[in-house]
Amino acid sequence: MALGLRLDDLGTAALSWRDLYVVVHRSGPASALMREVQPDLAAWASGMVLADLLAHAVDLLAGGNWQRAGKRTAPKPKPIPRPGKKTESTKYGSEPIPVKDFDNWWNGAK
Repeated sequence: MALGLRLDDLGTAALSWRDLYVVVHRSGPASALMREVQPDLAAWASGMVLADLLAHAVDLLAGGNWQRAGKRTAPKPKPIPRPGKKTESTKYGSEPIPVKDFDNWWNGAK
């Protein structure tokens, strides 16, 4: 699709069987084909695993430096926020709504 080819063209001058072979074998490790065939390899190749490992290394280094500093009043370093992970500081609302009041709240009654 990215090359402007379709499987309907297979076997024609636009896309020969040899061309399909080359496209499949030359597809990169982060391509959609490799994500389907070898998802573990594709995850490493996409850089997501590398970025996560780097964030863990930075967190560990910050924690180690904090421990060696010996200052008891220094705040403990916070980990680098990861995409898609909920933080403990994210809170919605204040108190739970009692079950008997839920219908009124849901319908917008005051």
